[in-house]
Amino acid sequence: MLRKRIPRRDFLKQSGAGALALTLPGISLSQAMDKTTVVEDMGEWIAALRYEDLPEDVVEKAKRLLLDTAGCALGGINGDPVKLARETVYFKGGHPQSSLIGLDRKVSADQAAFLNGMAIRFLDFNDYTPPGGHPSINLAPALAVAEMQSLSGKDLLLAITIGHEVYVRMREATYGVDWSDGFDMGTVPLNYTSAALAAKLLGLDALGIANAMAIAGAHGSTLAEVRRGGMISGGSMTPSKGTAGPMAVRNGTFAAMMAAQGMTYPLTILEGTYGLKEYVTRRLDEDNLRKRSGDFKILLSMTKLWPCHKYCQGPIAAAVEVYDQGVRSDDIDSATLYLSEMGIENQQVYNRSEIMVREHADHNMPYYTARALVDGNVTDHDFEPERFRQSRVLEMMKRVSLRLNPELNDHVENWDAVKLEVKLKNGKIHKAEVFNPPGTLDNPPTEAMLVKKFMGLVEGPLGKAKAENAVETILNIDQISDLGKLTGVITA
Repeated sequence: MLRKRIPRRDFLKQSGAGALALTLPGISLSQAMDKTTVVEDMGEWIAALRYEDLPEDVVEKAKRLLLDTAGCALGGINGDPVKLARETVYFKGGHPQSSLIGLDRKVSADQAAFLNGMAIRFLDFNDYTPPGGHPSINLAPALAVAEMQSLSGKDLLLAITIGHEVYVRMREATYGVDWSDGFDMGTVPLNYTSAALAAKLLGLDALGIANAMAIAGAHGSTLAEVRRGGMISGGSMTPSKGTAGPMAVRNGTFAAMMAAQGMTYPLTILEGTYGLKEYVTRRLDEDNLRKRSGDFKILLSMTKLWPCHKYCQGPIAAAVEVYDQGVRSDDIDSATLYLSEMGIENQQVYNRSEIMVREHADHNMPYYTARALVDGNVTDHDFEPERFRQSRVLEMMKRVSLRLNPELNDHVENWDAVKLEVKLKNGKIHKAEVFNPPGTLDNPPTEAMLVKKFMGLVEGPLGKAKAENAVETILNIDQISDLGKLTGVITA
């Protein structure tokens, strides 16, 4: 027999919480009965947000992010970890609810969120935002649930926007958490963001959205060992880095489905005695989460023009600039890359003298700087073993050194700010300074640049005609009432 639900105020009175509150210092009876939790307030503004509330620049940004992220997924569908995860899901089985990008197959919605997320992250080519992280992976749960629910292109764009809004706000609200605290803060927020957008697409009200975030958050504090910790502990960077986010969005998608069935969890998940703030982040700017004000956070998204982590964009841009000056690697005596403190600290963790796997190569500044000096560019194929083991590039790596330049700390996005000085064997010096690489907020990519990147990733798996059709469909996604038209052009 179902019990009658007791209103919150009445429950507090019946349970004696009101009387207890009067005995606690600094807490009034009205506060105990009326104060809402952080996820409740977040649920309110997420539930209230409509597509019609999105400014034109936000809609355009969401469409371009959809194009860029879908391209990254299509480019990554044949990665070894992606194929391994796919076979695992196929073995497990499930209802065919949502499409897999690049493949003519459907799986359950939460598993589609996981597998499409794996494809998105494999190349490390999708977006990044200050203060760090890759919120565009939220396309995976957004597409999976929107397709399952037979929703429209506008619904998908709204969900992508919500994913960025919640993700960046959570990163800002917990900013300053160090890796030494033991948690991977690029991944942890994805549990909450995917749950929030999935719950929104499922039509849940504010309380349902709050419970979805609470369910996901309770099981979503990813350990830093999956990424940087593996290197510090003497281990090796493995595919775990690209798997962490997909595992989180699968968790969030499933949590939203649980909430849709009526499951409830402690709504104090963020600020409670044993919540995220107390045991994971040690800090939480509640005001940044409780209300949505100011510009939409999706406008902070930056695009990668080269397929490796955010610290690589500046060094590669500088090396390409030197190459375009007519410098060739055979003529180079030495190349000195000047970095900010953040850049130096990053390479103290990730720079390895011997590159063994893809994840070593795409985090190693001497490697991708040498690669750009040798070839004049860096592509997704350059992180495959036959490329990063080429003797010519390994020899060039030995001539690349990293140096600290404190002046570069003054730049807002100082991980991207670099200076490169190349000394030739004849004594001539070539220099390049890059403070805002292509794709950053102050140097955003044009639509033509995004289309070129998309076509380079997608022509292989889809063919040129279908890839061009995909571009047209995605850039007009707000005119599509049935997402089957989108999944039709991004599946092989």
